[in-house]
Amino acid sequence: MIDLQQIDGATPLGPDELLGLKLSSISTQGDLNVAEEANILAALAWTRRRRKTSLLTREFVLTLHRRMFADVWDWAGKWRQRETNIGVAPNTVPARTEALLQDAAYWIEHSVYPADELA
Repeated sequence: MIDLQQIDGATPLGPDELLGLKLSSISTQGDLNVAEEANILAALAWTRRRRKTSLLTREFVLTLHRRMFADVWDWAGKWRQRETNIGVAPNTVPARTEALLQDAAYWIEHSVYPADELA
């Protein structure tokens, strides 16, 4: 039995989501946090090694998400399929992501925001 206490602001994980957990060694929220942190740090290292290509594509976003969570979750790198306490309806996530990426490209090209604010 996994005891993942709910943390304010975190997306609640129900039984369906927990089925996607790859690591049988995880039994607490702390275990999950450690596993996800290790996976995210590995993804960060990957971003530093990769050739400089556009970050503002849906393909990059999904690849980065997969690299950040694939060691922990089987849904890593896939579009969300369920409603959560944050965000938008699952069927709108790809289109809204594309719109955000296009907005960000415009902001960069036209220097709409200073770099620190854009980040």
